[in-house]
Amino acid sequence: MATETILPRLLLSQLPVEITLEVASKLSLSDALSLLWTCASFYALSGQRSFWIVILTTARDHIPLLCQPYTDFSVYPLDKLRELVYSQLRLEGNWSRSHPQVKRHLPPVKFGEKVEILSTLQGTGLALLHLPDSRKLICWDTETSGQEPVIPAIPTTGRIVGVSAPFGLGNVSYVAVLIMQWHEPYTTERHLITIHHKGKIVTAFTNEFTLSRTPNGHYFESLFLTEDLVGTLLVEESDNQCLLSFTGNKEIMSKPQTSAKMDLPQHIFNERDLTVCFAFRGHLYNLIEDGEVVQIQHVSRKSLSSGRCEETNLFTSKISAEEVLQPFCFILPSNPLYGIAAAFIHFHTAHPKIQLIFVPATIDISNGDDEEDSPLIFAPDCHIVNIEGRPADISLVWMDHSGCNVIFIVATQLTEAAEGLSLKLLLVRYRRETQSSTVHRLALPEDFDGAVAAVSVDETMGAVHLVSAVGTFFTLYYV
Repeated sequence: MATETILPRLLLSQLPVEITLEVASKLSLSDALSLLWTCASFYALSGQRSFWIVILTTARDHIPLLCQPYTDFSVYPLDKLRELVYSQLRLEGNWSRSHPQVKRHLPPVKFGEKVEILSTLQGTGLALLHLPDSRKLICWDTETSGQEPVIPAIPTTGRIVGVSAPFGLGNVSYVAVLIMQWHEPYTTERHLITIHHKGKIVTAFTNEFTLSRTPNGHYFESLFLTEDLVGTLLVEESDNQCLLSFTGNKEIMSKPQTSAKMDLPQHIFNERDLTVCFAFRGHLYNLIEDGEVVQIQHVSRKSLSSGRCEETNLFTSKISAEEVLQPFCFILPSNPLYGIAAAFIHFHTAHPKIQLIFVPATIDISNGDDEEDSPLIFAPDCHIVNIEGRPADISLVWMDHSGCNVIFIVATQLTEAAEGLSLKLLLVRYRRETQSSTVHRLALPEDFDGAVAAVSVDETMGAVHLVSAVGTFFTLYYV
């Protein structure tokens, strides 16, 4: 007769250290800290760096932390590890309020001319700025409060008409920009900006010219960066194909200029369509949005690197809106890893109504590092946030690195009887765990001079950046 083996029962407080750390690796930061104060086995690890490294390593797969994306936590002392955790929770708590509070802000920096924020480098406090009057790009440390950059600026020859999502490898960050010449024939140039930095210190700031094109009529053009390629996707008027043009990033590999045409799932050139592309793990995604559905063309890493650029898969995400509104703009995160691939903004031409449309995506953990299968799975339905008001300007919308936080200026009428508009600074937050969203009101600094000309939000610094119409740069910290 078989006998049943009875395993000893262990309380959570009696678990071996190895198992406790394994349990901790499955928890969110808030849950891990709750157990830290209520469970003896967790509390016993509070003085060990291994515990904090484990929960931080798990957390950065779900949220951007207040550090660079590939930080080696093992080099941090215990106090620094703890501060990363508590800072993240303080920021989350503050931004969850209906009216988040500014904890501190640096003295404003007066540039004395128009300032365009092109990109921020995750976890560094560095920002890529364009000064169109001076015709130059600068890499600005937003925490210096007025010190001139040590690294020389990069001269520009036109206006910036396109900026890619940034891409980083260790202490090197890349941003691609499209520059349209000031005068006819309005030639468009593609440039790859490379920023070498050690933490917050910029050691090199270079520009590589990669493509020149004279457009033929109306067109859409967007940029993408992969681990080894920089390219553009171009759709010209009355064409149901797109032109992909790309070249190797010479700092990583050498590849000649390649061009290929790809059929589109529909003719997209009309007033209600938006298109944008981005790259993830070497795969290319082209998003086409018409207010009713988002179609996502997937070009596999294998197809892209071969130069054929054939559609590998076609995904769709439905937009279940009561009505189709006028398109305004698209916005991209730095990385779709955190649950959002892109967002689109529409507005009503006759009524104060805005639709912010999130395109959720998750990582397909089953396909590993496949060259053909998509590493992203797109949700069947988009998430829609309805907001009262009208978007003030295309330069007054910004999506953070994760894609889960969007900041923008909204214009609303003062009262039904009053004339004029009131401007509100709003923070819209998407929560992947609950597939829900909230809208929060932010306050402008009391010493803000004039109208808002540019905004950005960097959750890895817990900061919001504002630029006034007279070129004064403000940095507000919420942690």
